[in-house]
Amino acid sequence: MKKIIWKEYLQFSVFRGNLDRNNWSKKWKKNMEKKLLLEPSNINPIEIDTGAIPPDNLFCFKNDLCEGRLKGGRENGLKRMEYFFSKKLNSYSKDISSPEKSFDSCSRLSPYLSWGCISLKEIFYKANLIKNTNSKMLKSRLTWHCHFIQKLESEPELEFKEFHPYFQKIRKKDNDLLQLWSEGKTGFPFLDACMRSLNFNGWLNFRMRAMLMSFASYNLWIPWQDSGSVLACKFIDYEPGIHWNQCQMQSGTTSININRIYNPIKQGKDHDPKGNFIRKWVPEIKHYLDNFIHEPWLMENFNSSEYSNSEYPKPIIDLSKTTKIARKKIQEITQKDGYWDISKEVYLKHGSRRTSLIKKKNHPKKINIKPESDLQYELNLEL
Repeated sequence: MKKIIWKEYLQFSVFRGNLDRNNWSKKWKKNMEKKLLLEPSNINPIEIDTGAIPPDNLFCFKNDLCEGRLKGGRENGLKRMEYFFSKKLNSYSKDISSPEKSFDSCSRLSPYLSWGCISLKEIFYKANLIKNTNSKMLKSRLTWHCHFIQKLESEPELEFKEFHPYFQKIRKKDNDLLQLWSEGKTGFPFLDACMRSLNFNGWLNFRMRAMLMSFASYNLWIPWQDSGSVLACKFIDYEPGIHWNQCQMQSGTTSININRIYNPIKQGKDHDPKGNFIRKWVPEIKHYLDNFIHEPWLMENFNSSEYSNSEYPKPIIDLSKTTKIARKKIQEITQKDGYWDISKEVYLKHGSRRTSLIKKKNHPKKINIKPESDLQYELNLEL
């Protein structure tokens, strides 16, 4: 027995034990505004026999194809943080939804947070020194970061089971569709471009992550546990508390969040209107005109031979049909006896206490599932 004293310092504002969600935001703010702990001037060495270091081939890891990932380590994390605050903060809110522009304008500090290279408090402290809309927006996302991790801390089973039990086992496994989705071969160019970019870089902005998950859950009707596990292996900033809660949010199983069915065609036209991002990651169709880059199947009416002979796959599902079916299935579940009673219990345990939401969650009259709308409430969690 070495009798080593182990002290656990509260780095994030995620609290152990019984928790009153009504006071969580106050506790979060109080903890985040505490002074940063100074680095120790020296660390007393402890002599421990660690044994032989295992050989590299012991674990049989698969080849890592994520060639574009950020370099790790605290030094690189600090450099990235300094670059973001000095060069990119002012374009943060403007470019956050673009898969191409967000790659540079987002802080992309989430991998360094997930791996413990830098702390949330360090980022919050830097953001507090700047008083503008973009810094305020960043601090808001830092709050949501802890809010979602707190859910998994309070109920670890959420990694495997649905928030609301009525949604258990409603979807079916389909390994073939899952594989095509994972490789970016669904036949929907913008969706595939986002997946291929993720496969290469290990990072993608929040909106596009949500779109990928939404497509798998609603249009492919694949269990969120399956698609979520695939994405967890791709994200270099994988954070269980955020990841699994988001998987459930984008799959409509929480019962306390407005469900959003993303349309990958609309998303592409909105955030990649000229198709530059598509052409970069889906080179099979890079020569297509702007009018066809988002919907290559339209070429069938003008140049059927080029479309039919293209190396790029045809759509693996009917987008409109599968969206309608998914919406109907979710709607039917919400109309079952006792649904909203359980939903209220979920909210009391896990829901945000924002004033605008409390009234809505305490008096749920009907579900609001529809194709995407600018009026819908959403969270951008990935920094």
